[in-house]
Amino acid sequence: MDINRFKEALDLYFNHKLSEKEEIELMKEIYSLSDNDLELLIDRYYDTHPVSHSIDRKEADIIFNKIIRKSRRKGSKYILKRVVSVAASLIIALTAIYFAKDYFKQETNDYWVSRDIKPGGEKALLTLSDGTVVDLSISKDSLLLDKKNNVTIRVIDNKLVIDNIPKTKSAELRYSTLTTPRAGEFQMTLPDGTGVWLNAESSIKFPETFSEKERKVYITGEVYFEVAKTADKRPFIVELTDKAKIEVLGTHFNVNAYDNEGGVRTTLLEGSVKVESAMTGVYQVISPGQQATITESGNITVDKVDIDEAIAWKNGRFIFEKADIQSIMRQLERWYNIKFEVQGEIKSHFGGAISRKVNISRIFEMLEMTNEVKFRLDDSTVIVLDK
Repeated sequence: MDINRFKEALDLYFNHKLSEKEEIELMKEIYSLSDNDLELLIDRYYDTHPVSHSIDRKEADIIFNKIIRKSRRKGSKYILKRVVSVAASLIIALTAIYFAKDYFKQETNDYWVSRDIKPGGEKALLTLSDGTVVDLSISKDSLLLDKKNNVTIRVIDNKLVIDNIPKTKSAELRYSTLTTPRAGEFQMTLPDGTGVWLNAESSIKFPETFSEKERKVYITGEVYFEVAKTADKRPFIVELTDKAKIEVLGTHFNVNAYDNEGGVRTTLLEGSVKVESAMTGVYQVISPGQQATITESGNITVDKVDIDEAIAWKNGRFIFEKADIQSIMRQLERWYNIKFEVQGEIKSHFGGAISRKVNISRIFEMLEMTNEVKFRLDDSTVIVLDK
């Protein structure tokens, strides 16, 4: 279904301008879509459409109590678009989301209306080997680092690209560092063609030219790699100081190593990787769909995980599956550059998916729709309370 036609049909539905036959046809067409196509359409509609529609309180109560609450799944509070399994109920759930701002108007702090917090975007600092710092969020020019070796760094469509890179001896390696702040993310292509995505509050230290023996980088925070294969099969190595070493030839994987996440989690999408604990020297080789976790004590565990959830950030989404409120808040804290404080004991777990492009108020509104939590602003800190 074309996004423009989808938006037009929903607008007509919200304004009660579809005939019974047209509503049935709309339901049939929505129901025929795959989950991925449906989520994409809803995301694109929801991210760009203003929250201006409202319905009366009685109708809101009916939708909220009979549809949203009824659709909760055991063990998890599903708060977003996939709270129901049939097309008609999905449309009603969309309507509930559409009027959410009006529904919670009495309980919502005016802050969320007048000073809403926008999501993060493409922001990064590049620190060159000579100490020069370049703000890539405003730099549009190519940067010539080494005329002798013809090494260039370019910023093309908010993506850092390093090209014209010859091999060099290890003794000649010179490192640059790409760093993202809170509310920032950035992409880059390494000298060998490897694609790299940095989440907020992350960094990658890389040589301007790789050595003849190996391709080694150093990271912090959360980074996704699509490692390029080389003809000479030089290993690609990711090191996290005093924590872990990850070795591959060519593969796609994600590394989450934030200090406040309680360990290093490596999730494999394609190929195979060897994950080694820097503390114990013990290693595990994992397969696609598996996640190796190195605990703070240096032990390694391997589990089967939801790949979509693990790399949701890289695809511009938040996906929560039985997530506790603290882990959700940590993600929002990094992406929206705001401080959170959870008061009381909130034992509920939450599930759902939403674009990272929305303002933070929309996420709060949807979390509040579970009737499990509420939010209050205290100076510059968001207080999370048990409802």
